[in-house]
Amino acid sequence: MNIWVVKTSEMLATDNGNGRLLRSGLVAHMLDARGHTVNWWMSTFDHANRRSRAQQDTTLSFGARGAIRMINSPGYREAVSLARLRDHAIWGRAFRRAIESAPLPDIIFCAYPTIEAAAICVRFGQQRAVPVVVDLRDMWPDIFSEFAPAALKPLAHGVLWPWRAHARAALRGATALFAITEEFLSWGLELAQRARAEWDASFLLAYPESVPASPAGTSAAGFWDEQGVTRESAFNVVLVGSMTKRRFEMDTVIALQKRLTRRN
Repeated sequence: MNIWVVKTSEMLATDNGNGRLLRSGLVAHMLDARGHTVNWWMSTFDHANRRSRAQQDTTLSFGARGAIRMINSPGYREAVSLARLRDHAIWGRAFRRAIESAPLPDIIFCAYPTIEAAAICVRFGQQRAVPVVVDLRDMWPDIFSEFAPAALKPLAHGVLWPWRAHARAALRGATALFAITEEFLSWGLELAQRARAEWDASFLLAYPESVPASPAGTSAAGFWDEQGVTRESAFNVVLVGSMTKRRFEMDTVIALQKRLTRRN
């Protein structure tokens, strides 16, 4: 099968010589290993390192048969910013033009966000009878209103209405919605205002089974030893993720830890 994987901003294995494959990258490599032709559509802008990989559209070989199709976009410095919205809009227009002349895929696997990418893929799939899976990763545009002060949240919600309508149309028209949790899937179905269908499903975040080889493995083990995480005498609660004030209630976790300590 000819499969498109659409994700603008994930790392590549070649980024800084040590890029870590994330969800779309893992899916792309898995599909390639199973004999499919994978075309991965993404941006020239490296979101993780805030740098440009190239100054123009660039195509790299991928796997045994496929390609990484990088479309140029200007980039941005802040994750929540007008510059990022501008970057996505520019990328979306270029992506729409590029796929018009590309060989027709058998299926499209598109990460959400971005809203633009999902909307373009769903419309393209509807026009050409190509099934489109939209994989829900982040709650756009809802997360943007979270950054507004409490008094301005209603205004922010109103300003984001065009993106919400755009997102609703994309999710409603998808052949299937995938998500990283059942709760995330419920959010997407509610936004789409449709019932759960046969192919809608949640798939937890995962990682390769391979164990880092020395010296990387030895270095990692030494790091955690220094943090006291591997002490057998300690009871450890470890959060692995992005530490952001608006996404985690760490004060609650710390308060619970103090109560448990007092109770031995």
